[in-house]
Order: sequence, then C-alpha cells, then structure tokens
Amino acid sequence: MSTDIDLRSALRDLADDAPSQVLVASELWRDGTRRHRRRRTLGTALSLVAALVVGAALAGGPWTWREPDPVDSPDGALSIPRTIYPPDEWAPSVAEAGAPGPLAVVAHSFRTSAAGFGGGVSTDLEVFGISAADGRAYFLDLVGEAVLSPDGHRVAVGRQRAEARAAGRTSRDGWDVYDAVTGGTTAVRVPDGGRSLSDVPDLPMFSGDSRHLMAAVKQASGQRVLMVWDLATGRHRVVARASSVGVVGTDARGFAWTDGRSTLTRLDPVSGSTTSERLGSGALLDVAVADDGRVAFLSLEDGRRLLVDDGSGAEEVSLDGQPAGDIQGWAGPQHLVVDAREALRVDVNTATVEPLGLDESQVQGSPSYAIDLFADPLVAGVPQPDHRDPRWWFWWWPWNLLAALVLLWLVARTVGTVRRRRARV
Repeated sequence: MSTDIDLRSALRDLADDAPSQVLVASELWRDGTRRHRRRRTLGTALSLVAALVVGAALAGGPWTWREPDPVDSPDGALSIPRTIYPPDEWAPSVAEAGAPGPLAVVAHSFRTSAAGFGGGVSTDLEVFGISAADGRAYFLDLVGEAVLSPDGHRVAVGRQRAEARAAGRTSRDGWDVYDAVTGGTTAVRVPDGGRSLSDVPDLPMFSGDSRHLMAAVKQASGQRVLMVWDLATGRHRVVARASSVGVVGTDARGFAWTDGRSTLTRLDPVSGSTTSERLGSGALLDVAVADDGRVAFLSLEDGRRLLVDDGSGAEEVSLDGQPAGDIQGWAGPQHLVVDAREALRVDVNTATVEPLGLDESQVQGSPSYAIDLFADPLVAGVPQPDHRDPRWWFWWWPWNLLAALVLLWLVARTVGTVRRRRARV
C-alpha cells in the first residue's frame, strides 16, 4: 500500500513539472527544423572562417615578402650600386630584419605605416641604406639628414632637442650614430647645454678611418667651435674656432680644413696634433688628403682647377673638359672621386677619367656614399621587392574569396532545399 502511495506522489510531482502545453507533431517538426537550421548555419560560418584562414595561409600574409635577387659582386666584394633603388614604402626596417652589415649608400625615401585601427596611415621621409654585400635596401629607423662613414659601417643623423621639437623648431643637441654591423646606436651629444650648427658646409663628417666624428657646435658660452668625438670612448675635444675655418675636407686618416685662403690644416684625432702647409697661392675651395699624404684640392688660382700635390709640387688634373666640382674624397691610393657635370672617378696615376653613371633619380635629396668602396668596380642596382599593405581589409583577395564562398554556400543551400522538398513530395 505504501508503494502505491509513493508511486502516486512521484507521478504527481512529475505532472507538476511537466509543461502546461503539449506540442503536436507539426510543432515538434517545426522546432526540429529550426534547430537543424541553426546548426547548419553555425557549421557554414565555421567553414567560412576556416576557409579564410586557409586562403590567407596559401596566398601569403603581410609577414611574407620576396627577397630581391642579390647583386652580382665579384668574389663577394662590397660594392656600390650605380642605380639606387629605394625600398618599398611598406618594407620592414632593421628593427624587424636585423643589422644589414656594411652599407654602400644611404639616402631618403617615403615610408608608410599603419596608424591605429581605423585604417589610417602615416607617411614620413626616412633614411634607408643599401647593403654593400647583396644590394638589399633597409629602412634604418632614422629621420633627418644622414652621413655615411667612409667604410659604410656607421650612419650619423642629427638629434633634435626635445624642447625644440615640442615647439616645432630645429635645434639639435647632438647626433645618433647607428652601427650597421652591430645594430647598436651611439649617442653623441654636445656637452654643457651647447647645440650643433648647420651653417658650416660638409659637417658633420666622419674621419677617414670612420672612428671619429667632427661637427661644428655652439657652446653654452656662445663660442662657435669645431669639436671631435671618439666614437669608441665618447671622449671629445675642441680642435678649432669655427671662425678660423674656411672649408672642411676629407683626410684618409683624420680631418683636414682650410683657413679660407691657401693654408691646409690636418688633424690627427687620436693625438689631437695638427700640421699646416700652404698649397699654391689661390683660395682653396675643397680639399682631400690621401693615405699616402697626397693632397687633392680645388684652387681659384688661374681659374677653378683641380690639382694634386704629392709634396714635390702641384699638378693639374684634367677632367676631359668638364668643370671641376666638389671633391668627394680619395678611394684608395690612386682614385679620386669628383663631382663635375656628373660623378667621376679619376685615376691620378694614369690621368684617366671614368664617368660612374650614378642614377639617383628615385631617391629624395642627396645620397651619402661609402667613399672607400669607390676603389672597386661598381655594380648594377637591385630593384627592391613589393610589400603588402598590412591592412588586410584593403587586400583584394580576402574579399574575392569571401564572395566566392558566400556564393557557394547559397548554391549549396538552394540545392539542399530543393532536394528536401522533392523528398517530401
């Protein structure tokens, strides 16, 4: 009897929990088809997502890029390209690619990067360098006027003072020197609150051995001087008053400058010692000292002439009728690189003149070359590969792929609906 009571209580409890409305067969069928449709829609959506991921992997994402063909350098030597090809505006920088090694040339080109999540971009004029080993171009994450060392290992760019940058003015308190071999950066700062000067031509400048940097600075006292920094130790010294310097030239071992007339002063940056000599009687417009002590200079004596003095007297160097321009420097013991109507490499031993055929039309401003590398044969430049805009929603292939998948899904859904209707009939 107690068993019947327990059973009735259990049935009563189940009846209380049961739904008040009982679905008929047609309603059950409708709910089932709705559940099936939801599952099918979810499965289709997941399939679309998977297809997009696979398509992105097959087509290549923004993280992939084609390497350029290496330059045809003889025996793997470091070489300067005749044509400077800048990197693509979306190309990675040394922050992603790593240190490029010795550079043949540095120049400027526009670099574009995504800004925020709204699809905006920012475009800046940045410094890039071309590898002297394989011809690849890299953005160096540097902004401003750039100077390349003679061996191609270091790049110096001016560093703007923080307060000047905030006020929109140009006032520099030093330079950042990027080492293309190690990837490190050395901060070179004007001491005691001074600032760098930009009104002395050809400065800043690396020494002939690429180990020192010379620049014109205005000290806190207001005095304008030439200052030299040892890039290995950071030590600096004042070497001359800026007012006593006419033209600053290159020296294969240190630095050289004129007094604005015909006197040449040479500086050994290690010891700080200087030597002076008189070259001709006309004003010196430019000067370059070779490793063996020969001096090439532009003189206004009897017109604008290029002369080379080996210690026994100066001899004029003919440029095949072209007017003498700036002296870029010595490239080895016998080659002199000179700007005339075009860049020339002059063999002072044989008096032969070779047009270098440099093409700088694709870059902004004036490039800075590793002058030492002009001693070797030049090579053809390497066109740089294109890089994808990292904003994938602007790429054409994801939207084409999505449209194709949606079309396939609609076709499959239509075919399935027709089949089910036929089966019911």
